[in-house]
Amino acid sequence: MLQLLRNDRRLVAQATVTRSAAGAFVAPLSLRHVQPGKFVLHVLAVDAEGATSDPVARALRIRR
Repeated sequence: MLQLLRNDRRLVAQATVTRSAAGAFVAPLSLRHVQPGKFVLHVLAVDAEGATSDPVARALRIRR
């Protein structure tokens, strides 16, 4: 699951990706209606048995 949060922790965009194989992937996350600013991208993986990865958070800035 991918979540894009504004710095005040308000959810801006979210996507769920379903894959049957491990490895790198590309996931579309529309930023069309997102205003410029500072954001945090949260990524969480869940396997077929339901085990979850440690959440990963990365700060990013959107400029237009």
